[in-house]
Amino acid sequence: MPLRRVTTVFFIGLTVLTVGLVLANNVPLWPQGVLLIALYGVFVTLVLVFFHRYYDRLQHFQRLYAAMREGVALRELILDADGKPWDYRYLEVNPAYERMSEFTRQQLIGKTWRELGVSEKSDWPKEYDDYVDVALRGTSRRFTRVYHGRYYEVQTYQPRPMQFAAIYTDITEQIEAERQTWENYDDWARLVTTMGDMLFIFDTAGGILHVNSAVEATLGYSAQELMGKAVSELHPEEMLQETEVNMQEVLMGRPPTRAVPLVAKDGTLIDVEIRSTRGKWRGQEAVFAVVRDVRERLLAEKRLRYLSLHDQLTDVYNRAFFSAEMERLQGSRDYPISIIMADANGLKLINDVLGHRAGDEFLRASAAVLRGVLRKADVLARVGGDEFAVILPRTGADVAGKVLERIRTASESFGAEGCVLPMSLSLGVATANDESVSLDDTYKLADHLMYRDKLAERSVAHRNILNALLQVLAERDFGALGHTARLKEFCLALGRSFDLTTKQLEALALLAEVHDLGLIGVNPTLLSSRSRLTKEEYGLIKQHSERGLRIAYTFPELAGVADFILAHHERWDGSGYPLGIRGTDIPLECRILAVADAYEVMTGGRPYREPLSPSLALAELVCCAGRQFDPDVVERFCALQV
Repeated sequence: MPLRRVTTVFFIGLTVLTVGLVLANNVPLWPQGVLLIALYGVFVTLVLVFFHRYYDRLQHFQRLYAAMREGVALRELILDADGKPWDYRYLEVNPAYERMSEFTRQQLIGKTWRELGVSEKSDWPKEYDDYVDVALRGTSRRFTRVYHGRYYEVQTYQPRPMQFAAIYTDITEQIEAERQTWENYDDWARLVTTMGDMLFIFDTAGGILHVNSAVEATLGYSAQELMGKAVSELHPEEMLQETEVNMQEVLMGRPPTRAVPLVAKDGTLIDVEIRSTRGKWRGQEAVFAVVRDVRERLLAEKRLRYLSLHDQLTDVYNRAFFSAEMERLQGSRDYPISIIMADANGLKLINDVLGHRAGDEFLRASAAVLRGVLRKADVLARVGGDEFAVILPRTGADVAGKVLERIRTASESFGAEGCVLPMSLSLGVATANDESVSLDDTYKLADHLMYRDKLAERSVAHRNILNALLQVLAERDFGALGHTARLKEFCLALGRSFDLTTKQLEALALLAEVHDLGLIGVNPTLLSSRSRLTKEEYGLIKQHSERGLRIAYTFPELAGVADFILAHHERWDGSGYPLGIRGTDIPLECRILAVADAYEVMTGGRPYREPLSPSLALAELVCCAGRQFDPDVVERFCALQV
């Protein structure tokens, strides 16, 4: 009889019984009896609805269970008197398992493995130990089995103690596809090799089964040397445990991508990135690892990290790192903390005179002076164009003051190779004794004291720099020995003939001394070259007038002759440089200097020209009067030489 008809009859019968009980117990039919019957009816209805739903769901799962393509078998383990596995009994199977095992359900349920006689072996099969592990310990396992010539992936779990349920998935077609794939393995391996990657294939115990030629080329081993070798032997000893964990992750279907070192045959550590996956290799479980040499990439990443924290020019820390370190130290246990600010004096002048390359060298030298005085725990950073900052952890004011004096002494005695200017650092120091003092405020105070030191020492520093420039100019004496002294004598004689004032004569004498100041930034070998200058070389020399102007304006002592320095190569006919002015627009002092300088050069000689006699030199001046020189100045100069 259908279930729904049975439940309907049951419901009617229960209702009649309820009415009878009401009447038999003299319960008034209205309203108590009707209410009692209604309550019984609701209760019975709920029970029947729940029962129908449970029954329908059970039937649904039974249909799914019967329709599964995967075979399912529930078995119970049987132990012998010694507690060792001896047999197992079938408790339940589905139709797919019947087809797989070639037994009917009636033949299997309640029967044991030995009763079915499916094997001629009397001993417990070794491969059944996987089932024992599940039944006794409750661990889930996954493995592959072959039944009647077909491959099955078996997933097992423990429903109850001493029981093991197994789900069998037919993977025969997949195995065949893999086998066909590996028949073309050589082509695939060559593809990996052309990518420059190494390929390892090893078993689930870590034994190497196969490598490609890239492995041989990178690690220095031959394929024969690696066959059967444990892959863990190619890792450093301290990484053995990590290697085993990674292998288990791969076997559990969670292959990690990791960067680790491999040990080459010669002991070299090679940083590699490994991507692994499970698979089949010629019929057995295996792990495939594509290994990429990442030494160059890691080196580039390390370099980028370094550059992100360091100043590229001076190789000390940059402002970003300095700011981060200030934040880290604020409120730390490193108090007292002192901060030193340092400013490299004269950088702009070096850039103007010698060029930015020399300025860069000057900054590197300044950083070297600071680094040579500081401890390893101190933080040195370039925080501006010519400014450096130093953090001194666990350093009080007294010690910080001594460090500052050592820096000052080292900078004064330091001589940067190729730098004609003396090194000078303006310094300031401040100390935060405890965390109640903000490090930002300490930094600002040190910066303020540094600028105050800069202002106090500015005149002395400028005088030292100017003396250094004049000394270099005198040592080089761009021409024959004594050129500057003779030139000054000629200029003063000409100046007196024009009735120049004492102040003008002083300016003229100074101009004779410093007019070639801009040539300090020109390579001396270029100035003394005997060969004809190229257009580019001559262009570099022509820039010295403008460079001399910038230098002169830097020093108050030279500011009065700065414009004369700029115009001292102008010509009477306007063909000079850099302004191209002509005639009396050219300052008289410059016209006097031009005649006197030309005569001194002709009679004194140069590396590229033999000296002329005074008469020939005067004749040349007369010849060039009206074009290169002021005719009046030439006439007076010739009169003075008679």
